Amino acid sequence: VLFDDNLRAIGVEYRHQNRVKRAYARKEVILSAGAVDSPKLLMLSGIGPKQHLESVGIRTLVDLPGVYNDFFQPYQGQEGFTIGPMLTGPKSRGSITLRSSDPADPPLIDPNFLSHPDDVELLVKGIKFALAIGNTTVMRNGLGATYYDRPVTGCKHLLYGSDDYWRCFTRGMVSTTYNPTSTCMMAPDSDPNGVVSSRLLVRGVTGLRVIDASIMPVITSTNTNAPCIMIGERGADFIKEDYGYI
Repeated sequence: VLFDDNLRAIGVEYRHQNRVKRAYARKEVILSAGAVDSPKLLMLSGIGPKQHLESVGIRTLVDLPGVYNDFFQPYQGQEGFTIGPMLTGPKSRGSITLRSSDPADPPLIDPNFLSHPDDVELLVKGIKFALAIGNTTVMRNGLGATYYDRPVTGCKHLLYGSDDYWRCFTRGMVSTTYNPTSTCMMAPDSDPNGVVSSRLLVRGVTGLRVIDASIMPVITSTNTNAPCIMIGERGADFIKEDYGYI
């Protein structure tokens, strides 16, 4: 993102057919690259945690520590059975950081799954609940359901079925449904980790908004598709309101 001397976003710089080109905005610049690339673009533009930006040789325009810090993804335990506990409100937080100052380099993505102990414990409860459903009369007699009880490699030293075993199982078998959010979170000015305002404007500069899943304060407990559509529609209304179109 290109800025003038007053830190107003005036356009973008991009590469096309091996040439660096620029496109300028008459009103403002909208980032809508998703929860991975929106924070990447902000950081490449000098907006983000100062210490991290300096470590990859990028001059800091606005020190916003909240860019990248709240990477959310739902994840689920799975093992050969059709009931899969899913943690839709994880407490663990991951991060998106820059590999270098080269825009062509992919960012470093650390989902940091299960770093909060409460996430592990809740998934253990979910596994027990799934087992109880699978062991009901209708499942056993009606469907002939049996649990695939071969111990997971790496957990064989633990008593099968114990809480410690299920904690080990969870850490070894967890996967994700790939719905990252919250890397440019919306928050009031009093929150030091906020990146955008309630009107999706990036702090510390003017003429720049982020409109995608990255602005969610926390991940939604359902699929993020519909909330992203809502964010897009609301962002469009903000723009039209600010420029007198509605």
